[in-house]
Amino acid sequence: MIPLGKVGYSSVAITPSVGSRMGGYSGRVYSKGVHDDLYARALYVSDSKRGILLISTDLVGFFHMTPIRIRKLISRRTGFPYDAIFVHAIHNHAGFDTMGIFDTGGMFFKRTLEFDKLIEIEKKIALAGIKALKEAKNAKVAFASTFPDKKIAIDRRKPDRLVKYPINVIKFEREDTDIYLVNYAMHATVLPRTNYLFSADYPGYLVRWFEERGYKAIYVNGPCGNVNPYLLKKEIDLMSLPKDIREKLIYEYPGTFEDAKRIGFYLAEKAYNAVKDVEAEEISYVNYKRLDLRLPLDYWSAKKSVSSKLFHDFLINLILTIKRLGLGNWVYSDMHFKGGSRFVNTEIIGARINDIYLGGLPAEFFVEYYDKIKRLSEIEKLILIELTNDSLGYVPNPEDLGEGGYEETLCFVPAFAKYGPQLISRLLKNL
Repeated sequence: MIPLGKVGYSSVAITPSVGSRMGGYSGRVYSKGVHDDLYARALYVSDSKRGILLISTDLVGFFHMTPIRIRKLISRRTGFPYDAIFVHAIHNHAGFDTMGIFDTGGMFFKRTLEFDKLIEIEKKIALAGIKALKEAKNAKVAFASTFPDKKIAIDRRKPDRLVKYPINVIKFEREDTDIYLVNYAMHATVLPRTNYLFSADYPGYLVRWFEERGYKAIYVNGPCGNVNPYLLKKEIDLMSLPKDIREKLIYEYPGTFEDAKRIGFYLAEKAYNAVKDVEAEEISYVNYKRLDLRLPLDYWSAKKSVSSKLFHDFLINLILTIKRLGLGNWVYSDMHFKGGSRFVNTEIIGARINDIYLGGLPAEFFVEYYDKIKRLSEIEKLILIELTNDSLGYVPNPEDLGEGGYEETLCFVPAFAKYGPQLISRLLKNL
């Protein structure tokens, strides 16, 4: 019997020229070479009635208008529904600077974003999606989930807090090849700020593991706002160390390309082995839903921290002033001040493939939101994908807001900490 479902896959190189700006770390600006190419990889899944298009990019993130332009371009050229398209950034810190907010000048004083290069990359990302739509072939689907059996990730805020996110994998079986979608939750920051070569970090090696065996693959990052790669050669009690030493080991440990390969290959092999004996089934049901949101930029915290509120209000007002004056790269953001209100336009998106659910989050949510959303939605096979169709900074846990720190400083939309799990859970349950 010929499967009813169809799956398409495409990959398009999006590496800019050497000398282009790099995103992710402050204090580092221009690239000096290419270690391995950056890609946009697209996956199209259809049940013959409805389809979804998921595009994963080896980028750090993007303002809301970038995925808007990409989706409009795809929809205009193909007629594919705008609302059915996910555009995701793996949060790669060794890629092109798509936002321009990783240096003081770009944040506050001048437009440093290489906009012409960004537009060219957007066209290539759209091309990946268009090619995946055209390349669709009959397929079946299988899902599996497992957990790492060794320490590869660490909660950088609270190193003694266990990182509880599974390695999720969807396998699409076609006659010509198998296509794997792999999902984990961990910053793509194996490579340190001293690296000046473009690279896709560990997700690039993950994809390479599958390609070397004749398969195709796409990686999507889960809610990893507080999760870094664990790069130390052995497990140690970090909480027993002084805070300055602990933070240096977590944030500044000099990972290598060999470390990126080790982690990427490990995740790939775990995913492959988890799903290899699962019987594939027909793709009998595909659906999607997208919800536009207008969220307040006002501070909220369960701990009602006065100092945190004052700093948040100062930063948001500064960003909105910079945008109004047309100075820094915040002019490209979808934050606004109108009618006495401070707000941001953003969105959430969900999809369903049989009994597998995908939730697209527009920010760097902390990993604990996985359990919260899973509990509220009562969904067993759940994949969360951060930085989808927007990049709105961090969303710490409500109990972590008010404690200060880097992630709270860059939590631009605290309302997500209060309402995010309910919003995404409701969206997914309606699929």
